[in-house]
Amino acid sequence: MDKRTEISSLLNRVLRGRGNALFLTPPGYQEGKSLLLSSPVYVKAVRGLKDIREIERRRTENPENFGALLLDYEFGFRLEEKISRLSFTDSDITGVYYEYQPEKSEVIDPATITLYPKKRKQYRVFNQVLSDSPDSYGEKVERLKEYIARGDTYQINLTTEAYFTLDGDLTAFIIDLLKKQSAQYITIINTGAHLTISVSPELFFRVRGDKILTAPMKGTIKRGKNLQEDEIRKEQLGNSAKDRAENLMIVDLLRNDLGKICEFGSVNADRLFEIETYETVHQMVSYISGKLRAGTGLSDIITALFPCGSITGAPKFRSMEIINELERRKRGLYTGSIFFFTPEETTANVAIRTAELFADSDTPKRYRGVLPLGSGVVWDSTPDGEYAEILKKGEFLTRRHNDFRLFETCYFDGEKIPLLDLHLNRLKGSAKFHLFLFDEAAIKEALRENFTPGQELIMKLLLGKWGELEVQTRPYEKIYRHLRVLLSDNGVNSESQEFYFKTTLRDFYDEEFSCALHAGYDEVLFLNEHGRITEGSWTNFFYELGGQLYTPEVSEGLLDGVLRQKLLAEGTLRERNISPEDLAQCARVFMGNSVRGLMPVAEVRSGKNRLFYNKN
Repeated sequence: MDKRTEISSLLNRVLRGRGNALFLTPPGYQEGKSLLLSSPVYVKAVRGLKDIREIERRRTENPENFGALLLDYEFGFRLEEKISRLSFTDSDITGVYYEYQPEKSEVIDPATITLYPKKRKQYRVFNQVLSDSPDSYGEKVERLKEYIARGDTYQINLTTEAYFTLDGDLTAFIIDLLKKQSAQYITIINTGAHLTISVSPELFFRVRGDKILTAPMKGTIKRGKNLQEDEIRKEQLGNSAKDRAENLMIVDLLRNDLGKICEFGSVNADRLFEIETYETVHQMVSYISGKLRAGTGLSDIITALFPCGSITGAPKFRSMEIINELERRKRGLYTGSIFFFTPEETTANVAIRTAELFADSDTPKRYRGVLPLGSGVVWDSTPDGEYAEILKKGEFLTRRHNDFRLFETCYFDGEKIPLLDLHLNRLKGSAKFHLFLFDEAAIKEALRENFTPGQELIMKLLLGKWGELEVQTRPYEKIYRHLRVLLSDNGVNSESQEFYFKTTLRDFYDEEFSCALHAGYDEVLFLNEHGRITEGSWTNFFYELGGQLYTPEVSEGLLDGVLRQKLLAEGTLRERNISPEDLAQCARVFMGNSVRGLMPVAEVRSGKNRLFYNKN
């Protein structure tokens, strides 16, 4: 396996001291930097704009220093006189700034980090409780719809909070979050009082020189079960008039905000309605830029833009009044922003997917956590639908991450891998779907390093989320016999994405194959929920009927095998679905893959010894 630094070592350094922070942009993203910051030389509590101006002054005087600013959502009330007294007093702290000297600021190359520790540590999340019941949240949704009907607002981001308890290794918990939630603007910062973990995909703004860029997110759709369905879902979102209208509403709000600080005529919606993909949803994103007026500083930008319109609603300040009335609590950092300052630029995220963990003073390795969750309420929203959305968003806390890698099993003939291009193309598609980094040059090099010229090998290539590579090899041994195949009693669901991709989550396949071997068979054959044949545990299924070779359609719930792809492309194979009862009509039956080719089947039987096919 390629040698990388375990991310747990970086996380442990964050945990060692107050103000230590990790700003992380995973490999694969073109923009952004990753830095490990420690031992801040200056810490400033933020209560109002005068404190932001003081931070601005320090950054002007010490441009070589790095900085981090955590700014609560409630700071936005300081920026509009008519709502400035809604939720706190003048003494309330609404943010904190940390400043770091260059010698305490370490640039991190994410390509040198692995998310897969040699020894996996344990944790558990339990006692998850929402601050709102279905009824109380539903009442707020209905009240919001009344405001929308009156024209007070067009949409509102309504939030609640999930409280939970974490026992065990904190770094293991964070690593699982990073695997489950892809994001470009990740921050892990130790404030001393608590640990903030922000796995945010949304850019609030970025300033480089006199250019400012903002990228609001609004509009989502659920992912598809495979690559084909996923592309259809993306197209549906991109063409959705409703989602485009909601996105454009926020674009107009932010264009107006940028117009307050940018040169006349310089504000442009550069890219509208682009689709970005995350683990469970596709998200609609638009990009707006402008040229800052001469003399525009951090305090001017925050006054004009904060908080981001995508997490309030439109119009912004009236929406904030309504949010304050209904939520009746402080949001804190959630839907505020985390700012990251380098000598070259300022980057601020929208602090969503942001949890805070507090150490339990009575129990070692126990933490009390809070994770705010939100849903966007519009005119046609329903109470049940909105509550279901926040429950769905909170599932990743209690759902243990199914730690997996993608893999390909290839045949090396002593000189080359004959079907390498097909293997790489399939792996690239799987990586795209699962948001894994795919570096074809690095993969080819890793394979070449494990070639043994003149010796036939079976090569297994494993790919991790951040491009981690491992190659395993074993000698190739021919199989000369006809296979005995057992029909499994446990079917597959063609709507489950797990059956369309080659991953290390193979417990189901391995257990069924083991049972077949124990019963004296060579392979097991699965049926889907419709009672039709799909595939084997390590092979695709093929059959000959009327002189033509057939295989089931991928949509039946099976892996699009490399041998299968090759034969279809050559025109020697066609797709046609089949039930076990029809096997008796087949001239021949095969199980096959790219390593073994087509292997003749001697018989297919059920667990109750019913014979469905016999070559004789």
